[in-house]
Amino acid sequence: MNGSFVIKENNNKIICNILGCFKLDNENYIFFNDGSKNEDGSLKVLVNKFTLNNSIIKLYDIDENKLDIIEKKWNDLYEKQIFIKD
Repeated sequence: MNGSFVIKENNNKIICNILGCFKLDNENYIFFNDGSKNEDGSLKVLVNKFTLNNSIIKLYDIDENKLDIIEKKWNDLYEKQIFIKD
C-alpha cells in the first residue's frame, strides 16, 4: 500500500502519509506520519493495526505485547531502506 489517507481528529482532516505496511499474526499494521515531527525535527513515525474495507482505512490500537516485535520490524525495514526516509 502506498500513498496517503485521511483521518478526522477534532473535526479536522489530517492527511497521513503511508510509510509502509506489514502483516503479523494475520493482522495488518501500518507505519505512517501525520505531519508531526519529533523534537529533533525528524518525522514522527506512528503505527497502528488496521483494516481496509472499500478503500477506507480503519485504525486500531496495538496490543501492548506486540510492541517489541513491531519496533523490531520497523528497525529492520528502516535499515534496509524499504521505507522512504525524510
